[in-house]
Amino acid sequence: MPNGQVINAVMVPGKGAKAAPRDGLSMTIKGKIVEETDITHKITELIIVTDTGDRFVTANAPFCNTLRFKAMGKIVKLTGTTISKTSFKGYPAIYIKDILEVK
Repeated sequence: MPNGQVINAVMVPGKGAKAAPRDGLSMTIKGKIVEETDITHKITELIIVTDTGDRFVTANAPFCNTLRFKAMGKIVKLTGTTISKTSFKGYPAIYIKDILEVK
């Protein structure tokens, strides 16, 4: 806000609407870090699951390794840039720029 006030904005889609974010959108996400495997059980990816149920594949290897070893199953807050669709279950991805908080 122009006066310096900080607000939290949340977009809640309608029922059944799961629109992928645009490419290159800079955002801060808070959610739980989990591991998921694909249908063939050959590829395992780190996923951040938000409070609204949205799932994002994490990208940027140094930060992903930190999340894998120090934040698995914990709530994290991170900032990054979105990638609208990946080959892993069609989930959007977030290219991590910084890990802000681990609880």
